[in-house]
Amino acid sequence: MTAHTRYRERTIGAAAVPEPALRPAARPAPGLNVLRNSRVYADARGLVVRDRSGAERTYPIGETGIRRAVFTDAPEPPVGGAMTTASAPGSWGRLEFRTEQGHCLLRLELADCLPESAAYAGSPPSGERLLALTGAAGLLAASRLPLTTVRQPDPAPSAPGADRAPGRMLPRWNTLGRGVAVAVWFVAFAVAILPVDHPPVAARVVAAGAALLLPLLTLAARALAADRERAATGQAATGPGAVRIAPVPAAGAGMTVRWVRAAAVRVQERDLVLVDQRGQERWLPRRGPHRVATLVRVAPPGSREPSGVEILDAQGELRGALPWASWFGGPGGAARFGELADAAGLPVGERSEEGWPQHPVALHDTLVPVLSGRTVRRATRFPDSRSGGAGTWTAAGAAAAALVLNALTDAHPTARALGAALAAGALAGTLVPLAAHHLHGLLRLDRRETPA
Repeated sequence: MTAHTRYRERTIGAAAVPEPALRPAARPAPGLNVLRNSRVYADARGLVVRDRSGAERTYPIGETGIRRAVFTDAPEPPVGGAMTTASAPGSWGRLEFRTEQGHCLLRLELADCLPESAAYAGSPPSGERLLALTGAAGLLAASRLPLTTVRQPDPAPSAPGADRAPGRMLPRWNTLGRGVAVAVWFVAFAVAILPVDHPPVAARVVAAGAALLLPLLTLAARALAADRERAATGQAATGPGAVRIAPVPAAGAGMTVRWVRAAAVRVQERDLVLVDQRGQERWLPRRGPHRVATLVRVAPPGSREPSGVEILDAQGELRGALPWASWFGGPGGAARFGELADAAGLPVGERSEEGWPQHPVALHDTLVPVLSGRTVRRATRFPDSRSGGAGTWTAAGAAAAALVLNALTDAHPTARALGAALAAGALAGTLVPLAAHHLHGLLRLDRRETPA
């Protein structure tokens, strides 16, 4: 085995890791196990990458492994007046870990390693500030690895699997299965409509069966994700020092039932977790050089009513914000804020600012609570697969086409009935959950919360 491919793998549970550790960007279900488990950290074994399942890959540091790091600080040019989105590969720069001979063993997209990256999509941080915010600066210091910063990509031979990401929203089997189902549907549908005298009737049934497979795969992924999240939520609630702080919004803040039910700040043993009404979680470290360190109440000059609370790290960088009206403006809100400060063990500061919020993170966190109901319903819909275009409407279109195809055949009554039943089941399995989701949101969750 060559030096540039040496690594060791093992699988562990969601155990604590030494800080500093790189954490994934915020995301909602079904990717919450990515936030809980995926980390990049250093220990006596070397540089360790842990994925969503707890599987670890260790890269030795030293003569037989990593000897230096290369940071490509090269954001892409603005497009239409704004930077590219955080998910675009290389849009914020990359961090590569290389051997003495220059082979790249590990490559990380730093946009994937900043919990609050969504707030910076229009103007991402760069240089030393980006390294500090992600925790990469502390990780390199702990690893005692020299760093070279370049402004243009510096190509290097890469080991297989050098590009590592925190994890996918949907499991790989789901994405691949949906892609295969779409391919089978397309081939069967094309065969069924061939301009020949007697196209095979079985093709119509196969097309309907492939269409049914799409909602079944989605249902399986949803069931597994829900079961996993129930178990994880119970563990988080009973973990050492775990405290959940729910919002107490002001009566006139216009907060919804969904916001009051879903939003929270969770104080966990090693993380401070911000959760919004979409179920999106931002995990911020409570230890290490990039830990959260201070809560600051911000009020307009001359006013005693806070505009919001800023969560600052040890370097004074803003990592999260809690608009006061949305979080603590209701009866007992000030006491609830005190509970948060006590549970997190953070000092509280005061600051005056006219026109708060102005910082990108504070602005983002102020806009999220007042997102329209339609936007939130779309955001909380179970994710569609990106493989083969097998999204919700593609699945519905495939089912509808298969239903029409089987209904129009005038031969083989049994095959016709079977194909029509499969296609109808596929159409119902796609549209009924979608309609139920939107109606529940429209009629209940996204209505304004009525003060008790």
